[in-house]
Amino acid sequence: MEVFLYMSVFLGSYIVFYFPKVLSQHVTELDSVHSKTWGFVLTVIISVFWIWFSAPSTPGEYMYVGAELLLIQIAAIDSYSRIIPNRVLLLLLVLFSGIVWTGLPYTNYLPVILIATGVLAFQVVFKALFRKYPFGWGDIKLVLVLTLFYGKETLWILWLAVVLGGLFSILLIIKDRTNKEVRVPFAPFLAAGVLIRSKIEYEYVILMLNPL
Repeated sequence: MEVFLYMSVFLGSYIVFYFPKVLSQHVTELDSVHSKTWGFVLTVIISVFWIWFSAPSTPGEYMYVGAELLLIQIAAIDSYSRIIPNRVLLLLLVLFSGIVWTGLPYTNYLPVILIATGVLAFQVVFKALFRKYPFGWGDIKLVLVLTLFYGKETLWILWLAVVLGGLFSILLIIKDRTNKEVRVPFAPFLAAGVLIRSKIEYEYVILMLNPL
């Protein structure tokens, strides 16, 4: 099964950077071949490392690693186009159905419903108060899909993503003080949150960020 993971990495990364219109007609492609090549190579390197680092051995583990690899590719396309294609989210749902089919223990539906409701409510209330959405709807849909995979642990993933994204935004503002309207893609930080969650216990994450 590991061969299929490697094949999906190369094929998926190639489509993301060279034929993104296959995923969505709204994607704005990178201008130069040089940028596409570097993006493709970097995405492949990160994905191959993650397969080696995760070392899946059961069908369920392969499904989860496949979802994490797909999330890396979502992060890549969102980083340069600010779009999360619905077709890729559908692939995540297909992988989730495979996880359920393998018979892995699954989380209760109640946390999924509560988190989904809270995220949607925050999006709507923020828009009503400040006349703009805090997150793109692609980000919201991705979070809703992640709740299926990770249940209540999605809250930790969101927390990590917001912290990492906030720190990155601050660095961008410091770098360019004249630009106060910083648009930062959220999917890369969601992906980082998922990967950190997969290998590090949250007690250690909290200890690192709050040593006192």
